[in-house]
Amino acid sequence: MKEKSNILNPNEPIIWGINGHPVTSKDYLKISIDQQLQILQQHQISYYRFDVRLDLEGNVVWYENEFEELLKKSQSYQIELMPVILINLFFDDYQITEEEAFLRGQRQMKGFVSKYGQNIDVYALGNEQDLRLLKNDSTGLYPSDYEVDKFKIVAAYFKGMISGIKQVNPNSKTIINSSNGLYFGYYQLLEDYQIDYDIIGYQWYSFSYGSEKIFADAIMDLYSQFKKPIWVTEINRTHGSLEDDNNDQSYLMDSFMRTLNLIPEIKAFFIYELFDEPSLKGLHKEFEQSQYGIFKWNGSNKIEPKPVSDVVKLNIEEKKNGSENYVFSVFQKLLLKEPSKDELDFWSKQFESANSMESFLELFLSEQQVYFEKVLSLNRSAKERKEISGVKTDQVYEQYLNRLPNPVEKRFWVSKLSTKSPIFDIHRTILLSEEFWVNAMRNGYERNSGFKFNN
Repeated sequence: MKEKSNILNPNEPIIWGINGHPVTSKDYLKISIDQQLQILQQHQISYYRFDVRLDLEGNVVWYENEFEELLKKSQSYQIELMPVILINLFFDDYQITEEEAFLRGQRQMKGFVSKYGQNIDVYALGNEQDLRLLKNDSTGLYPSDYEVDKFKIVAAYFKGMISGIKQVNPNSKTIINSSNGLYFGYYQLLEDYQIDYDIIGYQWYSFSYGSEKIFADAIMDLYSQFKKPIWVTEINRTHGSLEDDNNDQSYLMDSFMRTLNLIPEIKAFFIYELFDEPSLKGLHKEFEQSQYGIFKWNGSNKIEPKPVSDVVKLNIEEKKNGSENYVFSVFQKLLLKEPSKDELDFWSKQFESANSMESFLELFLSEQQVYFEKVLSLNRSAKERKEISGVKTDQVYEQYLNRLPNPVEKRFWVSKLSTKSPIFDIHRTILLSEEFWVNAMRNGYERNSGFKFNN
């Protein structure tokens, strides 16, 4: 039996995003901007987070034509962009003054936002800057774990960037992240130096089942300390699908996405990343980065989805429309009709307020006056009861799951139904099953998104 989904509890809409490298990676350049944006649409992802290389005047210096194409076409696909401004080249090995760092950051972002920012609302200021500031053999738990003299240069640059952005568009938001998932000394330094950024970026990678609880606790601790909105800007299984014979990437991502219900402080969730990057294979021994994608390469210039792609689709659809999809399928499969809008709205609310799926189903059956035979007549012979049980099992599976039972399922239900087990047992079990639920989400995805589930 499927438990009532943890991902369904009411919450303000979450932003779904994904990382990519459309203007910095030669692997991504083999796939058109249109195709990248179409894949985001197919997964109901509304934000694309990506690196961008600028000069100090704010001009895009890597693949400017592709960047401008992305900027233009993202609007027609209704995809929001979050550029990650790469800033490590502009500190002169931390030898510039804080005043110069401020002026550089301000000039750079004022130029960038003036030229490109008409349709950009959120700017990521650098990426994992804490890694370059952490002292040897330090964890990052305390502000003293960082090289403060270097941090002052970065802090001044951040202040300049924020000033430049806000001068052009005061309503824009800024986000700063760290790489250190469990230790918050870097964020404390940001607060101590009064960096007026808007959003905390949080990143999480893990090999381990059960790490979802650690992930949830860390997010809640982070929010309680700093009281800023939290966007998960990168998340995946460590090393992605590398040496992943058991599809752990899919299982872990499914678990991470379902953990969202436990963490209302999370306002956005960005998967890392769209495509594998085979050009990175072997470049970083400790952090292999070539197989993080939800798509892999089949040959040199053709991509295909990994199993985690379906996990992403299903979880986003479940979060957006889970209760409605289940109710719609119950109407369609049980009552053999589609619900009206009023019926769908009413029963979706009943589902969300029910203590469990089972209590919802009992209420629904009672209100709709749906009744099943209690047991097969004991006046029949054992052979007749067994034959009828087999027919009924086939009928129920075909009605609700569009398939016949496999031999194990068939033997189980024939044995139960040919004795004194209530006929309702098989209906209830299938309607509450994981398979019925997943089919409801898949069908709902196709109905709501306009895309076929398998593309």
